[in-house]
Amino acid sequence: FEAMHDRRTYGTTGARIIVRTELAGRPMGHVFPVRPEPPWTYQATVNGTDQLQKIELVRNGETVHEIQPDVESADLEFEDISPPPGAVNYYLRVTQSDGHMAWASPHFIPG
Repeated sequence: FEAMHDRRTYGTTGARIIVRTELAGRPMGHVFPVRPEPPWTYQATVNGTDQLQKIELVRNGETVHEIQPDVESADLEFEDISPPPGAVNYYLRVTQSDGHMAWASPHFIPG
């Protein structure tokens, strides 16, 4: 229940995909109390149940980084050297070759 309260959870379409994400050293779901100085490093590890077709990092509703690993486990790292002004959120979207998907809880950064 603590993990759900702290938004350190993720959703899938049923496949037992494992997703771990971090932004500036903070786990998924973290709400930053103040805006940290850029650059901000986003890191993720995904362990799928089938080939990972696409892993996307979404910032404020738009994909800013994408990899197409075609393996069952992959890491993603992205350094946002010039994030947009105002409030920013990031989340990870995973798509496997079998159509199953996963979404990480977002990180929230104030404006």
